[in-house]
Amino acid sequence: MAYLDAHYHRVISSLKIRNVVPLMYLYEHELENGEHVLWIILPRYSRSLRDYLYKNIQTITLDSVLNFAINIAETLVALHQNEIVHRDIKASNILLDENYVCYLTDFGTAREGTFNDTIVGTMPLPPEMISALNNESGMVFTYNGAAADIYSFGLLLYEMHPKPYYQRIHPQRFEEVQHLLQQHNVRSVTGFAAIAKLIEACAQDKPSARPSAQTVLDRLMEGNQLD
Repeated sequence: MAYLDAHYHRVISSLKIRNVVPLMYLYEHELENGEHVLWIILPRYSRSLRDYLYKNIQTITLDSVLNFAINIAETLVALHQNEIVHRDIKASNILLDENYVCYLTDFGTAREGTFNDTIVGTMPLPPEMISALNNESGMVFTYNGAAADIYSFGLLLYEMHPKPYYQRIHPQRFEEVQHLLQQHNVRSVTGFAAIAKLIEACAQDKPSARPSAQTVLDRLMEGNQLD
């Protein structure tokens, strides 16, 4: 996994995509037993988005959510335009600098090409990946990795909305996402009604029904005037 992480960090660094943790150095060392160890040197960041949410979820503002979400969406647009999918979008894989700018990291699960046939990432997985895991037919299963990124982004948006305490969520169906939105009254939080609609759009069961990263970004940019 470290070699894959290094490879995609190198590829993405060469593309000069903003808001991606840049690769600084690679160092490979051979141990006495002949085993090779790869060291990936990255810049140091003070915290992850998950750390921030854990401490600030009760008071997080719409402006903060939009700034974080726009940073991440811009990165997804650039990745997907270059036929790269991340496949593990989550708060712990997003680092913050001292100005609260988001940087995406951990490219060990990334792949070139939109359609993929390997199931990777951490729960909650998109419904199509769950179907693949439960597939016993022996047929090769492919899925749209870009759409999977959008599903995970939608759940991340939900994690970022203000609530009494921070919690990770594990829904596997669109109906469960809808229930969570209703349970925590996301639509009733001032300014978050449009965010709730975007979460629902990203978390659709059918990958083809989800918006593209560019559409997500456009709606977030409009969010500077969200109701």
